[in-house]
Formats: sequence, structure tokens, C-alpha cells
Amino acid sequence: MTKEFIQYIIIVTELTTPLNNADQGGTFFIKTTTFEEQVQILRSRNLIIDDEGIAISVLQNINYYRLSAYLLTYKIKDGSYNGASIMDAYRLYQFDQKLRKLILPMLENVEIAFRTHIAYLIAHKYGAIEYENY
Repeated sequence: MTKEFIQYIIIVTELTTPLNNADQGGTFFIKTTTFEEQVQILRSRNLIIDDEGIAISVLQNINYYRLSAYLLTYKIKDGSYNGASIMDAYRLYQFDQKLRKLILPMLENVEIAFRTHIAYLIAHKYGAIEYENY
């Protein structure tokens, strides 16, 4: 590994710009909404909501923005959800949650092995404390 590559790794892992960067128009203000208002917003985008109580419960437990990520699959060009239901998105969320619970324990072994190999390579190529020079 070159010194430039190691510096690149360090740079890209640091937060380089704040989320309210002035170059992007300053601080963004988003109107806060109640769970009931969020249900109405979703309905206005043609999301099928058969039971408002269940929809509110889903929003209370997984958050509007997390749910909206699972709705992207159904979103069409005009911004509506093309007849999908809130339960379709919730089932996708549940599937994703179960998949993550299966995969994450396996990823830990890969991560530890990867970090071990990187540390080994750097230590043997540049010395055990070379990282202090960066």
C-alpha cells in the first residue's frame, strides 16, 4: 500500500461536509407531521392503506423515511406508488430485517479477517507503528 492510498482511506472515512452545507442552499427545514398526516401524505401518493390504525402503528415503529425507502420499488415517475399498499412495503421491511439478522453474524467474521490482513500487511511493510506518521 502506498502512503497516498492510506491517506485516501483516512480522508474518505471522515465526514468532509456537514449535512447543512451552505453550498447546497443552507439549512433545510422540513415541516413536522403527525402520524395521521403522514398517512394522508402516503394516501395522496396513491398508496393503499386499508386500516389507518395499522398504518399508524407501522409508522410509529419503523419511521416514515425508513418505510419510504421500501416504497421506492413501487414508485413511478409521477411520484405515486402505483397501487402498492403499506403492507407491501412493511412485508419488504420484515424480509429485509430477517435477511440482515441472517447475514450480519457472518459478516463479522469477514470484517475481522479483513482488518487482520490489512493490519498485518501494513505492519510488515511499513512497521508496527507507521500509522502514527499519518
